[in-house]
Amino acid sequence: MFERFATAIIRYFSRIGSLASLLNFFTTRHDLLLESTAHGTTKSTSAKPLFIFILGAPGVGKGTISAFLKTAVPGLTHLSYGDLTRYYNKIPGSWVSSFPRRRGTNNPLLPARDAAAMLRATIDTGVRKHGQRIWLLDGFPRTAEHVAEMVAQLPPPDCTLYLFCLPEVSMQRIAGRAATSGRPDDANAARVEERVARINAESGAMLEALEAAGMHIATVDANRDLETVKEEVLGHVQVGYFNINGLIQVRDLKIASY
Repeated sequence: MFERFATAIIRYFSRIGSLASLLNFFTTRHDLLLESTAHGTTKSTSAKPLFIFILGAPGVGKGTISAFLKTAVPGLTHLSYGDLTRYYNKIPGSWVSSFPRRRGTNNPLLPARDAAAMLRATIDTGVRKHGQRIWLLDGFPRTAEHVAEMVAQLPPPDCTLYLFCLPEVSMQRIAGRAATSGRPDDANAARVEERVARINAESGAMLEALEAAGMHIATVDANRDLETVKEEVLGHVQVGYFNINGLIQVRDLKIASY
């Protein structure tokens, strides 16, 4: 019921309005919900934590869209698999730093089981100790093996976003961020080309494994202008949230570029 309603709203605003209209609608609905609750007429809609997965090759805009969602959705925790791995790898003697390196890099190559366990421990701590209820998991799973361990160890996603764009566009975007990203690999054109090609090649089996596990994938064309991509992504997230919690408050904002 909620999904049909949310889908109808999203289609409505796609015909008549902009991203700001969609944001304003859900903010208004949330304010009304809070007002009703204050008067004792509506029960709280909080339920299990919400899990959003955002996937795609380097340079498709996962970081940009994650930053948008983190600002737009109060209480959202952005958990990047790559950033988390790099964080533990920098700690001398950490269990992550003990794994073999990916060829030609200083990045540890974690087995799928250990990668999922690292994410699970982080999420468990956030939920139990800090009350973090909305999670955006960025860059995991990447392979079919990751999917198998994800199913075994992690909560199922309420919304799975797969962003894609042309490989040459990905490489152009990575080259543009190289000076500020803090990732040495971004400045190495050969390494960038290899990363994009490898993850794109692995994505087919990964997406098939997700579908085989019964997970719906929202595919988003990230070749388009940023405002259009943001609007579509937010629509998919709204539907996922309606499925479990009813309503979500969002804030309007602008992000200049990928």
